[in-house]
Amino acid sequence: MDVVLYPHPSLKMTAQPVLRIDSILRQQIENMFKLMYATNGIGLAGPQVELPYRVFVMNYTGDAEKKDKEMVFINPIILRRGGKLVSGEEGCLSFPDIFAKVVRPERVTVRAFNIKGEMFTATFEGLAARCVQHENDHLDGYCFIDRLDENERRRIQKKLDKQVERYNAGETINKGVAKSSEEQSESEQAE
Repeated sequence: MDVVLYPHPSLKMTAQPVLRIDSILRQQIENMFKLMYATNGIGLAGPQVELPYRVFVMNYTGDAEKKDKEMVFINPIILRRGGKLVSGEEGCLSFPDIFAKVVRPERVTVRAFNIKGEMFTATFEGLAARCVQHENDHLDGYCFIDRLDENERRRIQKKLDKQVERYNAGETINKGVAKSSEEQSESEQAE
């Protein structure tokens, strides 16, 4: 299992509802958590790993040791968005090294099933709310760049163009491998 890179087609597809929570899905979810931590993420959605299901995982602390903060969302539905609109920097495992400010509501209430098949409803604020909205967008074929205002999009366009070039050259997955110092200095010069 690997994280696909933009503009991989699975990032634009609408995910299908999960019909059964079985041992195969549980193993895929476990692998999603491992991959999320290996790539320094705080959330990961099915479409990002070519799973066409409405499922995402989250640990907004990003700390693999904090198992009590891990959450699984199966067939999530956002019931309410509330509070003021807040601009915050977002990144995405499918867009390595690209960050931009996205405006989202500061609070969100979601209903979903957990890994045991139990329905739950929870309200999130701050970073956790941002993460839920970001990952839920993936299930509907949206990426954070689809939520950018014109100025933010223009600001990161060169990086997006470079990623499309890399993708078209055959670099289609993010394995979470750190860049070499040569690649790092090349990307800094490109900015």
